[in-house]
Amino acid sequence: MTTTSDNLLDRIEALEGKYETMRLATLEWGKDVDKLMSWSDQHLQRIMNLEAAQQQPEPIDEDENDRRFHACMDLIKNATPEQIRAAAGLPKRSSLVERVAAAIHPDRCADPNLYLHEARAAIREVAAWLREEHGWEQGAQGLEREAGR
Repeated sequence: MTTTSDNLLDRIEALEGKYETMRLATLEWGKDVDKLMSWSDQHLQRIMNLEAAQQQPEPIDEDENDRRFHACMDLIKNATPEQIRAAAGLPKRSSLVERVAAAIHPDRCADPNLYLHEARAAIREVAAWLREEHGWEQGAQGLEREAGR
């Protein structure tokens, strides 16, 4: 009988050990689930905050829209091209030499003044080409005048 009860006790202890292992595994799994839920809640909150910050402004009413439209039209009718460029936030109109210098070295950080000599030389070459290849004297003279500024 002792052997049977020892055998029975061993089996009970083995079952209790399995139960304890399963219980601990379930607790660990539960902790992992809690961590995951906490992480997803945090990210969901961040997304909701970002979306709230990016909401569109309230639309202006029709009368205000009309007033702004007519004010813009009046500005356009009475303004010089320079005023329109300034109102639109466009850069000051540049000379051909400045534009060619910027094309020679398009890096926005580069100082186009460093490339003005090269730009003038390129414009003079185009003027000579127009004169020699196409006989376009007037256009060549205009380019040379621009290069000389």
